[in-house]
Amino acid sequence: MNRLGTRLKSLRGSRSLVAFAKALGLSYTFVREMERGNRLPSDDVIVQLAERLGVDSGELALLTYCDRSQMLAEHLRAIGVDTHLPELTSVPVAPLPTRSSVPLSASLGGATPGSTSPGSAMLGSVSTTG
Repeated sequence: MNRLGTRLKSLRGSRSLVAFAKALGLSYTFVREMERGNRLPSDDVIVQLAERLGVDSGELALLTYCDRSQMLAEHLRAIGVDTHLPELTSVPVAPLPTRSSVPLSASLGGATPGSTSPGSAMLGSVSTTG
């Protein structure tokens, strides 16, 4: 599916391709090839299109990205590359380290647990991994 080309045709409306291309400041053949899905615009052209058409450049960039991804997948399939990710049936998971609670003052080399040094009530405790 040619998402960008479909959107450009919609924005063109009843205007001729030649008049539309002229209004965009682009060549007739380039606009025709974008509408057909044979060419994709650069980032600079996307910005130019958005400004002249009064649409969000992010929308056109997203449509271009989708079309580019599809073109790449089609090319890879044509040269024999499998474009589908194998299903994940079993993924080994390493055990998470255990957590223990150590008073923050002790971990900083300050007061020992249970002592009352200035600010020890505010320090609380910190979790560490072991």
